[in-house]
Amino acid sequence: RLPADARRRVIEIPLLHGDQALRLAYASMDVFVHAAEIGETFGMVLAEAMLCHTPVVTLSRPVRDNSQLEVVQHDVGGLVAATEEDLAHAMTMLG
Repeated sequence: RLPADARRRVIEIPLLHGDQALRLAYASMDVFVHAAEIGETFGMVLAEAMLCHTPVVTLSRPVRDNSQLEVVQHDVGGLVAATEEDLAHAMTMLG
C-alpha cells in the first residue's frame, strides 16, 4: 500500500547475527521502519536503531504493548504514525 516512490526504496534485510552486523545494518539505513501488528513490549529494535543515529518511523498500535510511543517519542527519535497511511507519509518525509 506504499506509494511507488517509497516502495521501490524498501529493502528487506535477512536475519543478522552479532553486534557488529547489527551496527553496520542500522548505520547504512536512511530510515528504520517498524510496523508491528500488535505493538512492542519494550522496543529493543527501536532503541538499537536510534543508538546508531538512524531515524525511526513506527506505527503506533495501542491494542497491546505500545512502547513505540515511549521509546521513539514523536518528533524526537523519529516519527510515530497513527495509521498505515500516516506511516507511508512519514517514510517519504524522512527517507
